[in-house]
Amino acid sequence: MPDLDGRRYCRVCQDFLPLTAFPRGQRRFTCQAHLWQRIGKRAQQKLSDKPRKKLLARMWMQLWKDQRVVGQTVVALKQADINTLLEAHLGSSSDKPKGGLTVLPRDPSVPVSSGNTVLVMKQARRELLAGYRQHEAGTYQSKLQQALSSLEHAQKPATRGHIEMEPTCSRL
Repeated sequence: MPDLDGRRYCRVCQDFLPLTAFPRGQRRFTCQAHLWQRIGKRAQQKLSDKPRKKLLARMWMQLWKDQRVVGQTVVALKQADINTLLEAHLGSSSDKPKGGLTVLPRDPSVPVSSGNTVLVMKQARRELLAGYRQHEAGTYQSKLQQALSSLEHAQKPATRGHIEMEPTCSRL
């Protein structure tokens, strides 16, 4: 059945709605609101039940938002890469890091990938991005080094040093 006059029938609402109320992609006959109620809420709840996955999803989404601040459109880093980065920092512990860690690009002019990321504290992230927004891109590197050295002093002696990912060739 074709969409008539830019409208489609929703089986749940039992009404014709504008096409903008339906998800893009595969043609479905359930509007976005009801898809969220039937599928999305359940998926969100499953994610909340697994703290490590929730943390990884939050960190990835924060990185995605930060990339828009620095003018990048591509994040070539996966949640599995962030998990590797966290494991290098925290070990296999599933606890949330105290003070909150976040992922930032080492060089904001290059798209984020496994070789261009570092873990920093949330407060340092706020300061770095605030400075970058005020067109102080030249000081980003020096402030990043300060943030990494403060993170180094806050760590345990066994894991001392900032954490960065090495590029892996297995995905090529």
